[in-house]
Amino acid sequence: MPVMEPNLDAATLKTWARVIDGGPFSSLCWGERIAFDNPDCLTLLGALSAWTDRVRLVTTVVVPQLHDPSCWRSSWRPATCSAVAG
Repeated sequence: MPVMEPNLDAATLKTWARVIDGGPFSSLCWGERIAFDNPDCLTLLGALSAWTDRVRLVTTVVVPQLHDPSCWRSSWRPATCSAVAG
């Protein structure tokens, strides 16, 4: 995913996801970085799960310091991501 590109929008992300899902790729990967703006990787996971059917979704880097600590104390977020991703 082009998460490091400036001026990234939902339409670009959705287009990339659909093209990648169309093949021949088997997975779609992205991560978070501290040095520049990028989408929240767990929110992006939810969006990508809605936009794809075939490829496996993989977050390569999750930076806990970029997220609200309360999200990590409970299991609601990982459980929700798992449920919507199938």
